[in-house]
Amino acid sequence: MSIRAKTISLILHLSLSFFLFIFNGEAKSCGNGCDMAIASYYIWPRSNLTYVSQIFNLTIPDILKYNPEITSQYSITSDRRINVPFSCDCLNGVFLGHTFVYKTVFGDTYKRVATMAFANLTTEHWLKRVNNYDPINIPDYAMINVTVNCSCGDGDVSDDYGLFATYPLRLGENLSTVAGASGVPAKLLEKFNPGLDFGSGSGIVFVPARDAHGNFPPLKTRYSVAGITVAAIFGATVLAVCLYFVFYRSKKIEEESFLQGSSDEYFNEHFRPPTLEKITESGPLFGVISPRPKGITVDKSVEFSYEELAKATNNFSMENKIGQGGFGAVFYGMLKGERAAIKKMDMQASEEFFAELKVLTHVHHLNLVRLIGYCVEGSLFLVYEYIENGNLGEHLRGSGLNLLSWSTRVQIALDAARGLEYIHEHTVPLYIHRDIKSANILIDKDFRAKVADFGLTKLTEVGSTSFHTRLVGTFGYMPPEYAQYGDVSPKVDVYAFGVVLYELISAKEAIVKTNEVITESKGLVALFEDVLHQSSAREGLCKVVDPKLGDDYPLDSVCKVAQLAKACTHENPQLRPSMRSIVVALMTLSSSTEDWDIGSFYENQGLVHLMSGRYNLTFISNSFSTTIKDILSYNPQITDADQIQYKSRVNVPFSCGCVNGKFMGHQFSVQIKASTTYRRINWLYYSNLTTVEKLQELNSYDPNNVPVNAIVNVIVNCSCGNSHVSKDYGLFITYNLRPHENLVTVANEFNLPQKLLEDYNPEANFSKGNRLVFIPGKDQNGTYPPLRTSTRYSPTPMRILGGAIAGISIAAVFVVALVAVCLYFTFYRGRKTEEDSFLHLEPYKNSSNKHVPGNANFENSSKRGSLNKSASPEPPRITVDKPVKFSYDELANASDNFSTAYKIGQGGFASVFYGELRGEKAAIKKMDMQATKEFLAELKVLTHVHHLNLVRLIGYCIEGSLFLVYEYVENGNLSQHLCGLGKALLPWSTRVQIALDAARGLEYIHEHTVPVYIHRDIKSANILIDKNFRAKVADFGLTKLIEAEGGSMNTGVVGTFGYMAPEYGQFGDVSPKIDVYAFGVVLYELISAKQAIIKASEIATESMGLVTLFEGVLDEVDPIEGISKLVDPKLGDDYPLDSVWKVVLLAKACTNENPQLRPSMRSIVVALMTISSSTADWNIGAFMRTRALPISCLEGNKFQFGVYSVTLHREI
Repeated sequence: MSIRAKTISLILHLSLSFFLFIFNGEAKSCGNGCDMAIASYYIWPRSNLTYVSQIFNLTIPDILKYNPEITSQYSITSDRRINVPFSCDCLNGVFLGHTFVYKTVFGDTYKRVATMAFANLTTEHWLKRVNNYDPINIPDYAMINVTVNCSCGDGDVSDDYGLFATYPLRLGENLSTVAGASGVPAKLLEKFNPGLDFGSGSGIVFVPARDAHGNFPPLKTRYSVAGITVAAIFGATVLAVCLYFVFYRSKKIEEESFLQGSSDEYFNEHFRPPTLEKITESGPLFGVISPRPKGITVDKSVEFSYEELAKATNNFSMENKIGQGGFGAVFYGMLKGERAAIKKMDMQASEEFFAELKVLTHVHHLNLVRLIGYCVEGSLFLVYEYIENGNLGEHLRGSGLNLLSWSTRVQIALDAARGLEYIHEHTVPLYIHRDIKSANILIDKDFRAKVADFGLTKLTEVGSTSFHTRLVGTFGYMPPEYAQYGDVSPKVDVYAFGVVLYELISAKEAIVKTNEVITESKGLVALFEDVLHQSSAREGLCKVVDPKLGDDYPLDSVCKVAQLAKACTHENPQLRPSMRSIVVALMTLSSSTEDWDIGSFYENQGLVHLMSGRYNLTFISNSFSTTIKDILSYNPQITDADQIQYKSRVNVPFSCGCVNGKFMGHQFSVQIKASTTYRRINWLYYSNLTTVEKLQELNSYDPNNVPVNAIVNVIVNCSCGNSHVSKDYGLFITYNLRPHENLVTVANEFNLPQKLLEDYNPEANFSKGNRLVFIPGKDQNGTYPPLRTSTRYSPTPMRILGGAIAGISIAAVFVVALVAVCLYFTFYRGRKTEEDSFLHLEPYKNSSNKHVPGNANFENSSKRGSLNKSASPEPPRITVDKPVKFSYDELANASDNFSTAYKIGQGGFASVFYGELRGEKAAIKKMDMQATKEFLAELKVLTHVHHLNLVRLIGYCIEGSLFLVYEYVENGNLSQHLCGLGKALLPWSTRVQIALDAARGLEYIHEHTVPVYIHRDIKSANILIDKNFRAKVADFGLTKLIEAEGGSMNTGVVGTFGYMAPEYGQFGDVSPKIDVYAFGVVLYELISAKQAIIKASEIATESMGLVTLFEGVLDEVDPIEGISKLVDPKLGDDYPLDSVWKVVLLAKACTNENPQLRPSMRSIVVALMTISSSTADWNIGAFMRTRALPISCLEGNKFQFGVYSVTLHREI
């Protein structure tokens, strides 16, 4: 899409949003709400703003805006009130309020939640009414609904007040005290709260409140719209002009700057060496000034000043201290709007400081803690992302944190294993952590794990086994070969990870006391070995399982984790599994963990029709937070609640209200206890009564990997009837049509006229299954209740002129603010960016050390890294990994002036040349100036990601043309090998390994980076083969980024014909599944050695896609024989047909027309690992015999892939 089109689209979107915002009050059909209300929250002892912000789902800055008297968020006093903003909605078309979801803790009762957690903003009685837990036995970590009432004002009383506080009266308070505290006349308060006894010391008072500016905002009325409409047209015009200057002009300047490439002076000014400045599309990190449009910037660790860190941590006060380790203390702080953990280290810890700085600026993975920046003034400081839920050790040892369910523990183990697998097997060089322990596994807000503390990390070359080093680490986690001889290999981390698995099972420390009187101790490994060697190991395991779990764990799963831990802690490091094998084993366990507990929801007023299938009434009642008795009252055909007929339908009552003032429905919240998908949530929990698309709109998780303990919002639509059709029906069923159902079958089942059903569902296609329709339903008495009519309150009439003036004033303020913002971005931000200094990448001027690319350097005075302070009058200079900026002369000399003899490749807008640069073989891509967009995209991606199966960027040049310099990959690309262009024949096992390598690279950019990337041009020509015949994905010029939990987007179509997925080629829809489709085409190429688009015959010029060719063969009577004919003839008979067949079925799944039915790259990796002989390094099946792999089952003549299950037509 062109920049003009994007700008126009954005203008229209923002303009429409503005108009919808203006007219929102008029569009509501279920009563009037307002944008905001205030909760007057009483701060109890031990309460703080962090706690308040969590239960109200706000940020602390949001609260502080309405509490200007609070000078420090960390020193708020108790026994006082604070103002907490929240939205005031029309609930169920009946009353004004807002429903919060609260997660209970140990000891919570409805009374405690109402009086303490929500400071009497709700009542015990109301909580009992809208929740179904036993009032004297509410389970820990249950999700309960808490409704807080609110007011939007009353024009009959006064038009001067439009923002109101929900104010719970306390003992000792009365009309006078409230009037004095609020600054509102007592008489007015009485009018706003008629009938309230202010002397009772209890109850809710609605009190006019001040906004963030300290003023009483006036009451908004519908007559203001007349004036706002006039101003809105003017505002939209100004918006269009501003967007033109902000986007089009900046883009134009960027394009013009690249076209001036012949000017050395120009490039010296505008194309400095890449800083590590953030240029992700999501915006600058920590508010760092965005890079200038004309310059090149890449990711960096921010260098902070000591003053910034001291201010953020209240001068490193004890109140801000959140941790203490061997090398320093950790403090909490807010830095430029983002929460951060700041590690303060002594100067003698310089070796550890540099090790961690080096590793975390070189690697990037979702399950590794992210480094934000550093400081070297006075002490050594490292600044990390703040991880909300502490470390694993604190959770297991009961330090006041949430109990971890068994499914959550398995997920945490899997997350940590993925982080370790990445540094062990997918980086160059490879890294060994050397200090894996529960205290170094952090738990984020979604209860997902991140590996932290890389201060002891060692690097090793790819393919090396072990080396010797001095002993560091933590007792109880060190394997014998390391503790005794100092041998270091990745298996050191594997051993420590096994100890962590034992901790997850038992919640015991790595070294446990065996006698409370005598100070005897024993390693956790030895303790479990004794248990596992008993005659009844399962019985022994039950005794060491964490007692806090009670009986809420599957013993079979615990046994498998114990066996996995035993394998990890084998005395012989050669017999320990690799982290890759551990990941696969834990994926198997994670997928087998069922959701044992589902959150609660609301009361009843509507009906849904569920297919019971694998459900029971307990499951359904929990999902809809109703009671079995309520369900039975609408289902007289059910005589036994414990034995409902398979695939029968069940009516489930629920409340039907106006959601967000837009449509009728009800929003539920479900807490996920095991990693799952939106598709499974829709099918399993709600019987397809919602859609995957709606779940994506309401939530921000990865649709294919909803994390453990995630709270997922679900909306189920409903209907309250239509008086234009009939007034005889007032209760409606939300009914999901099954594939075999149609208008006739539904009308017959409910004994209703077909015409009536069509009138109530004018847009429904009854002939197409899997659609929602609304059907009149019967109440508990078996009768159709009539349509109820309700009296709606109209806004109080006002003088139109006054409303118009008020509306114009509001819109004028909006327009002025908009112009100011536009001018800021157009002029000031551009100038400010030019004034910003870039991070210096050269070594400190007084240092004798020379910068070695790939290392983090610091001036040292000894081998151990102590600082030579006398030689360093200024703070030492830090250098971090960066792409090298080459000169044109260097590249020309290396490639013999870009001669044809050095040319090794040609693309659509670039040529590739071989060269040797600074002693390293390199591939130099020379791009035309019009390829600016692709140049910047590839530079951005390859400086942000790092993986063994992605081609590595060495540097760049921007003199004359645009150049990107990559590592040289010796064996060309996959397409050249398959087409037989003078390349070596690839045997079948090598082809499977190449597919697995490429899949791992794609899995990494799809699932393990933030943001997530979509390649958009996967093809055999973009898969390079190195000297060991291992694959690397290349050519990221068309790559798009999306947020980690994003779904799909629309964009201009680019790529290669034959590899483009239907939804992309036809509609421009972009999601990771378009790479999956293209990868499926590559699998077909690996089998057949044919091109993605081939001639149907040697004579005819008609062409056919490779996908179509294989689909035709798979539809034959004997597909195996047909596949045999398609196999690359160069392989002869030297291939296993069963393996080929499994790859064919995998490719078929990847190229499914429906992107939702294609597997994820993670699933593809596991399937290929199963097919490949590479999994033979450790027999996963040794303890997993009772379960197949989670996404692939390969046995006999059957291949199952997710929802796909294909049985071969004959034995092979």
